[in-house]
Amino acid sequence: MVPNPDHPRLWFDSNPLPVLCRQGGKHKVAGFTPGVPEHMKTLLRLTASTALSLSIGAVAFGQHYTQTNLVSNVSGTARFTDSKLVNPWGLSRGPNGDWWVNDNLSGFATLYNGSGTKNSLMVSIPPADPTNKKTPIGSPTGIVANNSTTDFLLPVGGFTPEFIFSTIDGSIAIYNPHISAGGVRSHRPKL
Repeated sequence: MVPNPDHPRLWFDSNPLPVLCRQGGKHKVAGFTPGVPEHMKTLLRLTASTALSLSIGAVAFGQHYTQTNLVSNVSGTARFTDSKLVNPWGLSRGPNGDWWVNDNLSGFATLYNGSGTKNSLMVSIPPADPTNKKTPIGSPTGIVANNSTTDFLLPVGGFTPEFIFSTIDGSIAIYNPHISAGGVRSHRPKL
């Protein structure tokens, strides 16, 4: 602490805590706003943060969901049983409202409506290398719907894919009902 030469009774502390200073003939604590006591400011901050925390908690508490198993490859665990739905990965929704699900271990993309009923269209995803006997089927993982009429134009016919699939072995497959081979083509990018 250091004595103040103007006021021998007033000492200043060199630590970063609030210190006394003199302005306009009145003593005040640096950083202090006159009119509102510091303990009231603290109480106001505490009240505001508590109210905010409680309101956010109430909103989050009001958002709850109920899980309903619609489709499974195991009988009795869902409303519908589908033996092709083995190791499902990607999920995408098409423009017609059906959900497309990749069946990774059976090599298909299966369509379901919102209640879980299976659509008659099943898309077979080709393997990355048809000559490899160890991987005779495709292994779709990711899937995206392509609603654009100008993006990803196919070299044959000028069609765009309605769905684009990625597979676990690194190939890209596309689906468009207007192309041959069940509407599916596969391409494995060369690295």
